[in-house]
Amino acid sequence: MSRDKLLFTPASKGADYQVTLRIADLARSSRRPWWRNLAFGLVRTPTEVRADLGVQYLGHNIHRARDHWRQALAHRDELHRLVATNDVINRLGEELHGAFMDEVLPELQHDAIPYPIAQAATHLARVVEWIRECDRLVVSARNRLMLQRMGDGGPDG
Repeated sequence: MSRDKLLFTPASKGADYQVTLRIADLARSSRRPWWRNLAFGLVRTPTEVRADLGVQYLGHNIHRARDHWRQALAHRDELHRLVATNDVINRLGEELHGAFMDEVLPELQHDAIPYPIAQAATHLARVVEWIRECDRLVVSARNRLMLQRMGDGGPDG
């Protein structure tokens, strides 16, 4: 195996990412003056900065998403309490259960989100699909309720 083909992956303490370097690159870095090695170690690439900002943005919005989803669950429970006899509301509850509404909040917990960014993106894409399906079901039920109200007690009835 060629020396240039070997890979070295340092895992420094507290690092949020790993950098994979070719052995030849490491050899060249040892020939630089110490101050340049220090500068290259401290300066981050724009890609690393964007990745960190993306993770930070995701972290802030996960908290907001959890809060909004808790509110949605509370509204659903209140709706079932107030109008438990309505067929549209009962069917909506069953459809939301089938669309994983109760599974969204546990999947938004920090320990449920995988660490590598690619896996986290896949995980959150699945959760967003569930949220969109729940939203579609709620809009459909709202439309059915409005039609039901118009048929039962419209302006002429």
